Amino acid sequence: MPAQELIWVHDDAIDPRSLAHRLYPYAPSVYVFDAPYVEQHRWTLRRIAFLYECLLDIPNLLIRRGAVAAEVVQAAQRLGATKVVALRGTDPRWERYAAEIARHLPLEWVTPESFLQPLATTDLLSPARYWAARQHAAPAEYAASLDVLSAHR
Repeated sequence: MPAQELIWVHDDAIDPRSLAHRLYPYAPSVYVFDAPYVEQHRWTLRRIAFLYECLLDIPNLLIRRGAVAAEVVQAAQRLGATKVVALRGTDPRWERYAAEIARHLPLEWVTPESFLQPLATTDLLSPARYWAARQHAAPAEYAASLDVLSAHR
């Protein structure tokens, strides 16, 4: 049976528990190593290996290399997907790739939950003070991680 949705995993969305994966738990996923970007920014083998190992945590994931939009569209066509789903990210590249993908298939952006609510004032000069202030605003499952960060002051 063909997949109706294909989840496009990009660098801002490498998480098997992402909202896109929770909304479409049985949908296949695709990640594309953006070959021109990787070469232009001279990613090290260590960085590529780290990303690859992180990607292995995502079930039912195709890993491709090449032009992102073209590879996502090809994967969707091969799997018989009728829609591409992606987690909204911060890098403007995702919007450009999404526009290319949307010329071939409908694309649904999913907005991730905010990890922390913004503070009225943000002190970015001192990471230790920042995390100490954020520790109380974090969801319970992350509070222990923030305790470790603030302990290194």
